Amino acid sequence: MEEHNEDQKSKKAQFEEEHKEDEEVYTISAEERVQKVSDLLKVMARAAEYAKNSRSWLQLVAIIRYAWNVFAFDLTNPLELTQVDGWHYILLIAECSLCLVEHLQKGGSLRKMAGREIDEVKDQKPSFDKEFQTKASAVKFEAGTIGVEAESQTGAELTQTKAVKAATNGKGTKWFENIEEFDISLHASFIGYTVQCLMAVSKWESLVDISNRLNTATTNEFAAQLLPFIIYAQTTLYNQAATQTSEKRKALEVRIQAFENWKLTSKKKRSRTAMLTGEIPPEEQEFLKDKQQLEKEIFRLDVIENVLLSDKQSSDGLLENIKRDANNCVESLKQCRKLYHQYGIETQNLSNEELKKGPNHHEIRSKRKGHKVFTTMVISNYKKCIELLRKR
Repeated sequence: MEEHNEDQKSKKAQFEEEHKEDEEVYTISAEERVQKVSDLLKVMARAAEYAKNSRSWLQLVAIIRYAWNVFAFDLTNPLELTQVDGWHYILLIAECSLCLVEHLQKGGSLRKMAGREIDEVKDQKPSFDKEFQTKASAVKFEAGTIGVEAESQTGAELTQTKAVKAATNGKGTKWFENIEEFDISLHASFIGYTVQCLMAVSKWESLVDISNRLNTATTNEFAAQLLPFIIYAQTTLYNQAATQTSEKRKALEVRIQAFENWKLTSKKKRSRTAMLTGEIPPEEQEFLKDKQQLEKEIFRLDVIENVLLSDKQSSDGLLENIKRDANNCVESLKQCRKLYHQYGIETQNLSNEELKKGPNHHEIRSKRKGHKVFTTMVISNYKKCIELLRKR
């Protein structure tokens, strides 16, 4: 990365030196700008792969944030990146981002290296004895502690794992809300940008896969935004599968009709030996072979079509549930606001009557009791609305 930055700085300095006396203002073309962004994304994708493979999660977060800031500054849209190879690199970075999200969702840590916290092991250098053998004098790597999968769990980590499981089951806060230095909206925005790129290049399978993985890892936190893309992609895949199945059925019908026509027009008589032994003519053997192959293809396409239809119906149902829950929340909030408005009017009227009749008047005391009951009802309705929003 440093070599790339130094190379870019030297090129910039050389360009400025060559054109310092030019009065004409240099304006970069749209094609050149998109190509430069694509070249930068290629470097960032390579860096993201290195960070993921080395499990340098904080470095990976910085790379993803840098790439996202490039889009925010340059305002590059997904359609422009599909004209070059930029969308390939976007997909690679998004895959690394998803790996990080899934790692954290399973109870992993951002600040973990070889089973120890980064702050504990950084700036510690190994010492060497006379035989040039490394001594782990500062950090002891015990069996089963090297690598993320084999990390030992302390009491705090077990508590974090339980919290993750509770959040996955819909209890308490979401798992990503308890992790510092991690902004789930950044990764969701980047993956959403990738989804738009995949939609522009018609990569429907990848679009559905990456969106479903994000929904699974975040317990459908961004399902309302991703499901329309998923449903469109699943509908397209289903229509393509249905078209292929229909074409195969037509091909089978044409093959059967051709064989029937051959039987009607063929005047070749079977020999006595063939009739006794039951020998099948070559034309019929070829027909049976073609028919069997087409029937296998139709069966395979039928299975694919049914799976795609089932996935599409599942996505449709989930989106309908989200819309219904959202509508219920909105209606509940509207009712609470009406009650609160009425509560404000009643409070103002009671204050005005107290000024006229005095606080010790028997009517005022009676109305005060009724006002307390009304206050309790308003608070109770707001609590129910809050619980409904939390479930949402």
